[in-house]
Parts: sequence; C-alpha cells; structure tokens
Amino acid sequence: KVATLLTGLLVIAMFAIIFLQVVCRYISGAALSWPEEVTMFLMAWLAFVGSSVALRRSAHIGVDVLPNLLTGRPRHALMLLIRILVLIFSAFLLKEGMGLVNTSWDVRSDGLRLAMAYPRLAMPVGGLLLTLHSITFLLDDILHLRTSETAREPQAGGAS
Repeated sequence: KVATLLTGLLVIAMFAIIFLQVVCRYISGAALSWPEEVTMFLMAWLAFVGSSVALRRSAHIGVDVLPNLLTGRPRHALMLLIRILVLIFSAFLLKEGMGLVNTSWDVRSDGLRLAMAYPRLAMPVGGLLLTLHSITFLLDDILHLRTSETAREPQAGGAS
C-alpha cells in the first residue's frame, strides 16, 4: 500500500513540476533550470517502485502462451521457475543497486548539485520491494502445492 501511495505521489509531483515549467515558460518566456532534472529523478523512482506495484498486482506484460497450454503439475512447475527467476533478478537489482549507490555519494547532478546516490537509491529500493513480493509469491505457490497435494491424499480412517 505504501508503494502504491508513493507511485501516486510521484506521478502527481511530476505533473505539478512539469505544469510549473510550462506556466513559467509561457508567462516569463524563460524556463526554470531544475524541473527537467527533478522530473528525471522522479521518473527513476516511479519506474522502480512502480514495477514492484505492478508485480504485486500481476500487471506486468508477459507472454503467456506456454503457461496457458499447460495444466496441473507442469504448469505449476513452470510458474515456480518463473517466480524463482524473478526472485533472482530482483535480488540482483538489490545487490547491484546498493553497489551503485555506495559509489555515487561523491557524484553530483549537473543542475541541483544533488548527490546522485539519492536518485540511484531507487534501484535497490525497487529491488528490495520486488524481492519481498517475489518471496511472498513463491511461498504462496509452495504452500498452495502442499495444500493441493494434501487434498489428494486418501482420508485416514475412511470407508474402503
């Protein structure tokens, strides 16, 4: 819910900043120096945090021809494999993003002279959120598999 709220706030902030830039250009004929850079930084945050929201809602685009052709255990095994691959990718984003942030504290943005670690922090934060969602989905899938296997076992003490 926090990530969803944050993505909404990021979109509103980007809209407001771009609107301010357009108004300033129209009224004064001159552009402000900072809106383009801030909007670019907010877009990075929106992309990484928004991707975690899309993952949680299963809203990412994908090719589902093969999963739709499969049923039962093969489909479930494929979905587990996909979940594991997404988990590996999200953990990679988290790890590499932390390395990127650690090397960015002394690098400054051109316009605002802001440490580039702040906009680049979007990568490990997004990676962390994606990792958490991936683990949750993976555990749900594993528990669902155990539940469905238990349901297929014959009841003890039943009539033969």
